[in-house]
Order: sequence, then structure tokens, then C-alpha cells
Amino acid sequence: MGLAACHRRQHLLHTACSFDSPTNLLPGWANAATPASTDFAHSPPASTWAGAGRTFSGGFMTPLGSLGPHGELPRKVRVRAWVWVASARTPGAAVVAQVRCHGRRPDVWLARSVQEVVNRLGQWEQVEYNYYFPDDLKSDDELVVFLWQLVADADAVYLDDMEIDVWR
Repeated sequence: MGLAACHRRQHLLHTACSFDSPTNLLPGWANAATPASTDFAHSPPASTWAGAGRTFSGGFMTPLGSLGPHGELPRKVRVRAWVWVASARTPGAAVVAQVRCHGRRPDVWLARSVQEVVNRLGQWEQVEYNYYFPDDLKSDDELVVFLWQLVADADAVYLDDMEIDVWR
């Protein structure tokens, strides 16, 4: 009887952002705090948001080749964040991990609904999503992680204290 092979993923990166100051951001978070909201924040003074006429939040963006110390490409990304959903008028809100492939192949779009995991309205709740990428990505493809509100006139959804972990 043979043993099944086990594969332990190599952790490449941990990064986090609280969306408070556009001048104190780590690489990859350049657009994270633009614009920020002080209406609701899990860790004051600010958070990012989508909805109420804004389709995309601020977030994380960097070439895949910059995520590992030796240019290793990620195969798994875990996103943890705190979300605040004001009302049931927020259909279509999702945390998205997109890989922009610049026309080389179709972009990779991986989205997880906020409503699937948020149980309480008007309170901060922590969400966690795992995204798995195909093997044919290249080092100059870009990872973008953000909050997306598909319904333009829906109430705002707020996102704060996002953490991203990347594995090979």
C-alpha cells in the first residue's frame, strides 16, 4: 500500500493595511487609502469602501514576481479583513482577487460574496477567503485585491484592516 504524497505550501509574504494614511503605505498598497472614509472604521480613523456610487474600493496591487523573495509565483492567496455592511441593500458586494494578465491570456477573476459570510448588519465582522491561482501565470502579471460593489446604487460596504498572505 502506497502513501499519498503531501505538499506543504511555501509561505511567501504577509502584508496588511488599515487604510488610514496614503503616505505610510507598504509597497503594493499605493492606492489603498484613496479615497478613505472616516464614516466607519474598524481601527480608526479610516477604512475603504465600495457602493453608494463607487464600484471599487482601494486595495492591494503588485506584480506576481514581487511576492516571493526569489520571484516565486503564488498559487494561493488568503485575504482576511473586517467588513461593515449597513443594510440588506448591499447585494453584489464581493472581495475580489484579480490577476491582470495584460492581454497574454484572460484575466483571472476570483470573487467571494460578502453576504455569504456576514451574519450581522451594522457591525464589523471578520471575513476570510482563500483563492487558488492557475499554474500558467507569469511574473509580470499583477495581483489586485479589492472590494467590489456590482450594484452601483447599493448602500456602501466598508472594509478595513485587510491582511494578505501568499503561498507558493
